[in-house]
Amino acid sequence: MRPWLDKISNSPSASLLVWVGSFIAGIVAVTVFAPASYAAWAQPAMFGCFLFALASGFILKDKNTRMLTVAACLIFAGVARYLSSRGDVVDLLKYFPALAATKAWLIAAVGRMLPEPHAGFLDGLLVGGGAGSPALKAAFVATGTAHVMALSGWNISSIGKWVNSIFMFFRLQKMTRLVATTVAVIAFVIMTGVGASLVRAAVMAVFANVAFASGRPSAQGRAVSYAAALMLLVSPRVMATDVGFLLSVAGCLGMVYLSPFFAPFVKFLPDRYDLRGTVAGTLAATLATLPVALAAFGQFSLVALPTNVLLLPFVAPTMLVGFLGAIVSSIISPLTAFCGAITLFFTNYDISVVKLFARVPGASIAGVSFNLTAAALMTAGMVWMTLKHYDDLHQKEN
Repeated sequence: MRPWLDKISNSPSASLLVWVGSFIAGIVAVTVFAPASYAAWAQPAMFGCFLFALASGFILKDKNTRMLTVAACLIFAGVARYLSSRGDVVDLLKYFPALAATKAWLIAAVGRMLPEPHAGFLDGLLVGGGAGSPALKAAFVATGTAHVMALSGWNISSIGKWVNSIFMFFRLQKMTRLVATTVAVIAFVIMTGVGASLVRAAVMAVFANVAFASGRPSAQGRAVSYAAALMLLVSPRVMATDVGFLLSVAGCLGMVYLSPFFAPFVKFLPDRYDLRGTVAGTLAATLATLPVALAAFGQFSLVALPTNVLLLPFVAPTMLVGFLGAIVSSIISPLTAFCGAITLFFTNYDISVVKLFARVPGASIAGVSFNLTAAALMTAGMVWMTLKHYDDLHQKEN
């Protein structure tokens, strides 16, 4: 077997992924060691690093040397990009008051359709930022499922996959499904209109949908990485200010690259409705987001894995049914009770699962002292898990 360096340098897609990861690593480094820094000279330095990386790609002939040199240049480019930014990008959606009105209309429609805390829970799923009552919010935190309420790329990509499954049922062609699913995701974003965080989630979802249509699992992971790099190029300080962005990226990458590690442990489950893949993906996403959650919140849930396994497969159906129910009940008011009853079935399951595990004695441990070194070690362990099953991932595609 050839060394990993030769494998990567001989693969254009793998080399590109390393270069994208190097750019992101540079931004991460500054976020950790100098989060508030700014330098006037950083803007030209960034362009210089990009130009040097481009020149190295054409001049250097040895593949290994070329890949490492370009990666080093892009690390410095990431550092310079962060230092050249004073803050996050402007939220363009604030210039469109119709979107704010649409969000208010959606919340009002959900309120007419459902009682509390179900209405607040569905509002949190659809527009983010809440879970209903304070007691319910505490239950989500205690069970390690608070990320569900932070509307992110995972939520939007789940909606995209669910809509894609519906189009598959009607036997639409792959390209038609891709276009229709992308349009549905964009329409959902416009209808909710919650701001820049959802726009970033939609960008990730569109990239993931394109990769999903290719049928290549690793292509989905690369698409998420490219989308994250694109967003960080535009708004590098989101790395330090938006935990939801970090959870979203980590969760998506975990579902792609760590799922093969868990596949042997879920073989006892039936393969019908892709139950094995769903459980393995949920376990992978939960593990991948753990270092971010511990470093950010200092709280560890002992029941996070079983709660996420039982909850996450129903999040996308709940969002879709609730969203469609709000639209239908607003257009045809006599159907409000009917739409509410169907939506209540889904929200009641979700809330019951969270409350059940929140009542488990010692469900969570608060005040965990978890530093960035521990997070880096856990991340390194997950990289090792990915490399261990890297060949399996490609054998499945070929």
